[in-house]
Amino acid sequence: MPIYASAVDVRVPRAAANRAQRGSAVLEFALSAVGFLAFLFSLISLAQMLLAYQTVSFAARQCARWAVVRGSGCATNGSPPGPNPPSWCDPLGSGATQGQTGATAADIQNYLSTIIMKGMTLNTASQSLWPGGGPNNCAVGSNSRGCPVRVYVSYGFTLQIPFFSAPKLTLNAHSEMMISQ
Repeated sequence: MPIYASAVDVRVPRAAANRAQRGSAVLEFALSAVGFLAFLFSLISLAQMLLAYQTVSFAARQCARWAVVRGSGCATNGSPPGPNPPSWCDPLGSGATQGQTGATAADIQNYLSTIIMKGMTLNTASQSLWPGGGPNNCAVGSNSRGCPVRVYVSYGFTLQIPFFSAPKLTLNAHSEMMISQ
C-alpha cells in the first residue's frame, strides 16, 4: 500500500529550527572570519617584510656604489687644478680639501641615513667596510683604488600578525665592489 506524503501530517516546529540554524551560521562566520583575517594580516606583514628587505639590499648597494667613487685618491684623480676636489668627490658636502683620505665609515653611515625610508633605522657594520685583499692585495682598512669596499646593512623587523607573537627578525644585506677612485 503506497503512502503519499500529502496524506502524512508531519509538523516541524519551524521557529526552533530557524533559531538553531541562525546560531550556527553566526558561529561559522566568526570562526572563518578570524582565520581569514589572520591569513590576510599575515600576507600584509610578509609584504612589508619583503619591502623592508628590498630597502635594506638597495641601501647596501647604494652605499657601496657611493663609497667606490670616494676612495683615498678621489680628490687627486682627474680633478682640476686648485685647492678643492670636484663636488661629486666631497662626501656629503663636508667641504673637504684636496688630499682627503676619501669616504670614512662615518661618511658612509651618514649617507645611509639619507637614502632610507622614513621610519626605518638601518645599521651598517663599519668594521667590515674595507676588508683588505682584492686583486691588489690591499691591507685591511685601505680605501685606495683597486681595493674592495664591502658594506653590510642590517635592519630589525618585527612581523605584526594578530594572535601570533613573532620574534624580531634581522634582515641583512651586503654589497662588495672595487674602489675606482
